[in-house]
Formats: sequence, structure tokens, C-alpha cells
Amino acid sequence: EFVATNEEMEDFRADDLEVIRDGKPKFIPEEPITDSESNIRYLQTTKVPFGFSASGKAALLGISIDITERKRAEEEKRQMEAHLRQHQKLESIGTLASGVAHEINNPLTGIMNYAQLIYDRIDPAEDQLREFSSGIIEETERVAEIVRNLLTFSRQDKKTYSPARMIDIIENTLSLIRMVIKQDQITLEVDVSDDLPEIKCRSQQIQQVLMNLLTNARDALNERYPEYDPDKTITIRVRPFEKEGRHWLRTTVEDHGSGIPAEIREQIFNPFYTTKDRTKGTGLGLSISLGIVQDHHGELTFESEEGLPTRFYLDLPVDNSWEL
Repeated sequence: EFVATNEEMEDFRADDLEVIRDGKPKFIPEEPITDSESNIRYLQTTKVPFGFSASGKAALLGISIDITERKRAEEEKRQMEAHLRQHQKLESIGTLASGVAHEINNPLTGIMNYAQLIYDRIDPAEDQLREFSSGIIEETERVAEIVRNLLTFSRQDKKTYSPARMIDIIENTLSLIRMVIKQDQITLEVDVSDDLPEIKCRSQQIQQVLMNLLTNARDALNERYPEYDPDKTITIRVRPFEKEGRHWLRTTVEDHGSGIPAEIREQIFNPFYTTKDRTKGTGLGLSISLGIVQDHHGELTFESEEGLPTRFYLDLPVDNSWEL
């Protein structure tokens, strides 16, 4: 049963008048209509002239087919195809990242070893030289840690769930993006306790979700504040909570950007939907992130209003009783 809105009725009348005026059939491949439960359904309609009624009024015949389920199935197919394309893309990126990381590792190991040799052979009295060589060792160790995290980030092992600490996942993610955030003059605040329970997850995938959320927060802040501003801040916060008798961890990523306009909030998780220039984003980041979180029996939600901070909530179950 359908209960068309006034706007929908006006569209129907316009089509009817067109058929009567032109005396030609009209095929409407898709038109929305509101049902009795206020849900939007889609009809495929054909309207044809049908002569005149007994009273002399022009008549027409309309035949409609409800294509809502077909349209929904087509949308699900499109999303699956988008997910597959992104999966293949990530595999290619992962292979490239892994190769680059291994290539960096080789000369990096040499630099670290030579710096250590220099440090060991310098006279202890040469304080400045020892300080310089020690600095080289520290910096190469920092780069080595980034390379290790890059290798972890690029792995495509989809089968193994293992216990992980959220604080470690966050730190590994930040090691890949912290320098970029600093260059953009963004303040980073991390509020994560060291004694939170572990979660059972594919840590590299959760790292990918966090990377997407942080990148979006960074872009939003840079759009609103091209230069330094006290409010140009990203906050990461992790808190435990209970829901329906289960224990969860909520990771919040908060920014003080421009917010998400009300008219697009329902679309941001759709594949290929993006407000960014096409050279800067594919529109798949949040869609893929949502898929990853759902695979972990978690939830990815957000709240955003213009003029107020935007918060994305990554909720993951602590209990491991689900078959993952």
C-alpha cells in the first residue's frame, strides 16, 4: 500500500498530463514513492493513452512494477564490486609498500651498523662526536621502527585474529602519520590508558581504519585552518564500556574541523562518495573501514554538527565468544 506525498502526486499528474497531451506512451524506468510505513520504494512504470471515458474525458492506463528489491540487490552488488576493487588495490599497495620497506631496510641496517662502529671506536673524551654518532643511531632506529610498522600495515593476512592492545595499534598508526600531522601544525592529543583489556582482532586492519579516520580529521582541520590555530587539534581517546551484557572498547577520533553537513551525513559510508577533490580521495576509505569494523562484529558511527567537534566512534568487542 502506498501513501504518496504531495510532491510525488504532482510528479504523477505531470506524467499523466504529458501522456494525454502527446498521445504517446511513456516509460519511467524508476520513480520513488512512499509506502504506508513511510519507507521509500521504487516503481518502474509504463503509461499509455487509453482513449476516452464514457463521460468524454481522456483516459490512460498505467502499469507499475515494484523494483525496490531489485534496486537494493543491484546496490549490494555494486558495493561488493567496490569492496573487491579496493581489496585488489590494497593488495597492490601492500606489495609495493612491502618492497619499498625491504629496500629501505638494507641501507638502513648498514648506516646503523657503521654508526655503531664509529660510536664504539671514538675516544670517550670526544663527547661531541659520540653525541653525533649516538644521534645517528637513534634516528636510524626510529626509521627502522617506521619501516616495521609499514610492513605490518601492508600485510594482507586476512585469516589471523590475535590478541592486541589498542594502545599499541594506535602508536603503530601514529608512527606512520605523526610527522605529517606535525608539519600541518596540528596538535595531537592521545588519551589511552595502558591497562585497558586486549581485543581479539586483525591489528593491521584496525590500524587501517584508524589511519583513514585520522587522515579525514587532518583534511578537515587543514580545510578550516590553513595555518596554526589553537583549535587545530585531533584527540584520540579510548574508553571501556558495557552494552547488552558485553564488554567493549570505544576509540574516539575527534577533530574541530568544519563538521559534516546534514545533507550528506547519510551518504558518507557509501562507496565512492567523497567531498574531496578526486585527485585527493577515492571515496572508499570510510566504506572499507565500515566493512572491516563489521567483520570484527564492531560498530563505526559518528556525530557531527556544524560549529561543534566531529567525533567518530570505533567500537570493538572485548569478549571473544563470537566466532570471528
